Formats: sequence, C-alpha cells, structure tokens
Amino acid sequence: MKFIVFFALMFLSLSCSCTDKYDDESMYDLASKFKDLSQAVDGHLKFSGEQVDDGAQLLSEISERYPQLIAPFKDFTIMTKIQSGNAILLLCDENIAIIEDAGCNGKLDVNHWIDAKADSCEFTIDSALLCQ
Repeated sequence: MKFIVFFALMFLSLSCSCTDKYDDESMYDLASKFKDLSQAVDGHLKFSGEQVDDGAQLLSEISERYPQLIAPFKDFTIMTKIQSGNAILLLCDENIAIIEDAGCNGKLDVNHWIDAKADSCEFTIDSALLCQ
C-alpha cells in the first residue's frame, strides 16, 4: 500500500513539474492579440501626426484610445520602446520575456515563451533590420 501511495505521489509530482507554464495554444492566441497591439502602437507613432518620443507615453495614448487592445494583457507587463522611428513592444510575465514584436511588419517577431528564461525581460530585436 505504501508503494502505491509513493508511486502515485511521484507520478503527480512529475506530471506537475513537466507541465509547461506557457502552452503553445494559449500563447499563440495571446501572440496574435499582441501583434494587433504592436501594429496599432506603431501606426499611431507613424501616422497620428503627434510627436511622441517616449515608449511609455505612446503605450498610454493607445491604452486610452483602445482599451480593448490592452485588456488581454492585464496580468502581464508591456514595455514599449521607440527605435529608429519604429515601435517595439515586449510582453513580460514578471521578469520573464514572453513575446517581443516590432509593429512595422506583418509577422510575430520573437516568441520568447518557447525558451522562457528568468531575468530575460529585455528588448532583443533591432527594428532597423526588421522594418525595411
């Protein structure tokens, strides 16, 4: 009987430890919404006619105008950077980078969740290479 309980507990602990925190299905859905947000932010930067030099200000303006675009990310941190006239967004879960995207193109640029690492919430892409 002790062995059955022991093996049951071992099985449960192994199955819990092997479960991905970021499953692909939910992350690709979130990434699609993040792509929409990054394109809206980049479009606002380039076509609003307003002078914006700060990524946080840019994201704030979008969140005021289009709160529905920000809503799916309420449990995450969104960082915005203006680089070479382009908006780059980074989605983090605490200190772990999840998704990074430049809004200038039609594809998702980096899906960090596949190889999520602690203390990785930093921009890694160069928009000058992606936005030509």
